[in-house]
Amino acid sequence: MVAAASGDYQQLFPSKNFMELDSEVLNAVDQYYDQERIAKLIKNSEPSDFSNDYLISVCEFGAMLGKLFADLERFGWLYSTPYFNSIIVHKDSGYGITVFDWAVKKFSQYGFDDGFAAKYKSVLARVEQGS
Repeated sequence: MVAAASGDYQQLFPSKNFMELDSEVLNAVDQYYDQERIAKLIKNSEPSDFSNDYLISVCEFGAMLGKLFADLERFGWLYSTPYFNSIIVHKDSGYGITVFDWAVKKFSQYGFDDGFAAKYKSVLARVEQGS
């Protein structure tokens, strides 16, 4: 899913090198998917089609968030089935981060403008303070 996200994000931003996912990519994708684009994505996605663009976008965004955390040695994946029930766990504190839930909120009316790069950095700071 991370490789698929990298490829799709590179297509969204062909003038940038987004083959490596980082907080810059997170911010660019977060800003790209504004309320209007998300509404169009939802409208054009057939709910019974498990390969619809909305579902793929949510899963790719969640996988990217998870990768950003998991790239840091102090975090790791707690895998589950289906994979979108997997969470990121801070190894020292056990604090769980539901990255796919974050992605669902991003691609809904509830959290489309939360600012996920800032949210990511804020969670890193809070987890470090609490551990």
